[in-house]
Amino acid sequence: MVAERDQGRSPTRPPAWLFALQLAYLAALVALGLAYLHQPALHRFLPDPAGLVPLGVPWWGALGGVTISFTGIFRNARRWDGSYELWHIARPFLGAVVGSVGFLIFIVVIRATGTTVSAGTAAGRAAFDLVAFLVGYREEVFRQLLKRATDVLFAPGRPSENP
Repeated sequence: MVAERDQGRSPTRPPAWLFALQLAYLAALVALGLAYLHQPALHRFLPDPAGLVPLGVPWWGALGGVTISFTGIFRNARRWDGSYELWHIARPFLGAVVGSVGFLIFIVVIRATGTTVSAGTAAGRAAFDLVAFLVGYREEVFRQLLKRATDVLFAPGRPSENP
């Protein structure tokens, strides 16, 4: 299908501004993370956790989003599809959101099994951050999983043929 669509067109390259934007996102994430770690005054303005979600979770989700955006830019360097540019612009924000939702789902599933994982331990924090990164990185797979789970939970059942 892609080959059919690309016939007769010369290959296009990703716009340089999009690569620069992803670098800026990455630099901003690193700067924010380092500032939070080394500036205790920031802790008064932005406590950790912020509600139910530890601050590292949306940060790692956003990092996953930036990482997959770089991957898309590099993999499609010779066959760029400009229709994905808005997707690339939104990636760190979407990664933060789906990473946070993935974290909440992970917590619910873990608690449903009767197991406890503490966000206060290094292992617990690392597990939560890894879930957020992976969900931010593979947001499309996560959305498909959410769609299937939602369909199972909330889709109306088929009417019975034999009442």
